[in-house]
Amino acid sequence: MLEFPKLKTGAAAQYGVRRGVAGEVRVLPFLDGTEQRYASKRWKRKWRIRLDQLDEGEAGAVEEFVRRHFTTLEPFAFTDPQTGTVYAQCVVEGDGQEWAAWAAGDSRMSITVSETEE
Repeated sequence: MLEFPKLKTGAAAQYGVRRGVAGEVRVLPFLDGTEQRYASKRWKRKWRIRLDQLDEGEAGAVEEFVRRHFTTLEPFAFTDPQTGTVYAQCVVEGDGQEWAAWAAGDSRMSITVSETEE
């Protein structure tokens, strides 16, 4: 199974990770005007990861990982940077990552990782 690459420091992300959950809620209205709400699907965790000042090796590893993920569409393991919990069924959302190289040893990336439905 693929695993999200770690930086030289051993962390999966740097400070500034935005974390949230997403899911669907159904509303059952009753004749007396009250409502009951419940989750119709399991809530999924989502992380927005910004990586700044990456060297060529780190940037290349992340870029190659994302390219491989989109080629195979295989879920991967991701370690939550805040809790250390490993989530085994994750995917990269959207078109991949935003990437910019400012100078040698100063690449920046932004990636959104989310859990799958399973």
